[in-house]
Amino acid sequence: MTRHAPAFSLVMARVRAVFAALLLGTLGVLTAAPAAATPQEGAYIVSDVRVDATGATGAEAQSRGFAQARVRATELLLQRLTLGEDRASPRFPTVDAALAGRLAAAIDVQEERRSAGRYLATLRVVFDPSAVRRLLRDAEVPFTDAVAPLALVAPVATGEAAADLPAFRAAWPARGEGLVPFGLARAPLTANSGWPDAAPEARALGAQRLVLATLIRSAGRYRVELTEVFADGGRATLGSTVEVGSSAEAARQAVTFMDESWKRGAIVRGGPRTELTATALFASQVEWNGLRTALLRAASVSGVRVDAVSTGGAVVTLSYTGARERLEVDLRRLGVLVEIRDIGVVLRPGGAGGG
Repeated sequence: MTRHAPAFSLVMARVRAVFAALLLGTLGVLTAAPAAATPQEGAYIVSDVRVDATGATGAEAQSRGFAQARVRATELLLQRLTLGEDRASPRFPTVDAALAGRLAAAIDVQEERRSAGRYLATLRVVFDPSAVRRLLRDAEVPFTDAVAPLALVAPVATGEAAADLPAFRAAWPARGEGLVPFGLARAPLTANSGWPDAAPEARALGAQRLVLATLIRSAGRYRVELTEVFADGGRATLGSTVEVGSSAEAARQAVTFMDESWKRGAIVRGGPRTELTATALFASQVEWNGLRTALLRAASVSGVRVDAVSTGGAVVTLSYTGARERLEVDLRRLGVLVEIRDIGVVLRPGGAGGG
């Protein structure tokens, strides 16, 4: 793989430095900045951008190909971070070569073929998070760069759709990138599978949740019901896609649905904020670090304050937007259970024994 742009390593170092600085600031003893404001590197990398450019020379063709990639990747990135109704706003940025050049930091070559006057390639474009965020904020366009917890996705089928399962499964990408990363399950799961059925593969992937994508066929039309299964054994219905004419299209609809569903939950449009004081229970420093990181990553959480901490527990105050139920689902996705005990609200690692 070839990397273009001499400043690539410096740009990526800056991205990581910004991320680390924000994280260190939020993990202090007293205060925390908004978790949804934490830039995630993966959100600002657009892969598999295909270009086909011509020019008087090979160098000119490559230069035009890179320009094409920057524009196309910028369009895809802005779609990734925003919702359709917000892109319809007259204030939404118009993408041209100049804007794409300001936002893109570097280009990686995934594959390329050259001739005297033609350049065909598959490219990866890396963006400057600060520049992109500033652009959308100045345009007053709601957006999110919060990345969902990694999921293991299992395409399954019921009833008459069972015969379509091979085509349905083949239409899914092997992995999902951007705001909703996932890996595709290899184990033969069903619509009734629980966490124990998927746990070995999920753990190998590093996933904390399983998404069952159930294909349903009725009168020759297809839709997908999406169910989230958590490491603690709980389940939550994500929703259902619209009906389409093929199982392959249903798979594409499901990927889009997961992405849109995550963004609708992660984009904060204002409204009152609620404070919740809770006791976090943990058995080790590692568990405490994991709890703090999860609280900061929860999409609905805008602030975290650590009021007191001891060897086995801490008192924390969360500021969050939206319904309490949404907060609990956000935390559960990140492996944190919310319980009501005699001492009040308790937060503990999912699957742990608690205190």
